[in-house]
Amino acid sequence: MPRIFSIEMADDVPDEALDDEDFYPFEAPPEAFQYLPAADFGPAGPVYVAVNPSQVGKIERGPDAYERYAGKRPDWQDEFAKKAEAEAARFAAALAALGAKAVYARYDGGNDEGFAWFDHCVMADGSTRDADQVAADMEAAGISTSLPTWGGKSPTRNALDDIIATTWAVHSLGRGYGTGEYVMYGAFSVDLTSGLVTDDVNPAPITRNLRFKEQ
Repeated sequence: MPRIFSIEMADDVPDEALDDEDFYPFEAPPEAFQYLPAADFGPAGPVYVAVNPSQVGKIERGPDAYERYAGKRPDWQDEFAKKAEAEAARFAAALAALGAKAVYARYDGGNDEGFAWFDHCVMADGSTRDADQVAADMEAAGISTSLPTWGGKSPTRNALDDIIATTWAVHSLGRGYGTGEYVMYGAFSVDLTSGLVTDDVNPAPITRNLRFKEQ
């Protein structure tokens, strides 16, 4: 699951640093981040997501770390989340029809929120296409979304981040990923045939909402 860094993992912080209003205790180099296994963060066991509309609502999801701690499984999907899951499955099926076999997504965040985005897809011939190329291919095939998105680009391009990557990150990491006294980054891939989510245990330190020390 993610690579995380918390203040408890930092070297001793001098008192004068704590008095500096610009001091940011969570800034650290990538090598200071530690890998946290799925069993300690997200749902335990293999994680699958719906990659075809026929699978929506039918895939069992194990409890995430918070739910295991709380000892309860609330109804964790609101109406928009349910619509987003269906839309992500529709997009996944469309990607597969265009010749994609897997999607690779990244995420980061911490303290109060997690963020995820579509990085690239792997085609059947082994080549890769980045998010902009994928969006152009989907738009050429007449594929778009009616759900609201926030990325400032075309609805289809935004949906790759705001609908697909975000929905799958929540299923893989749990509802509250990114909320806690830590910062994190990571990546995962999704098989567009089986829906199996595979964690990247050693992702490149590429982030959008997190700065590393001396970066």
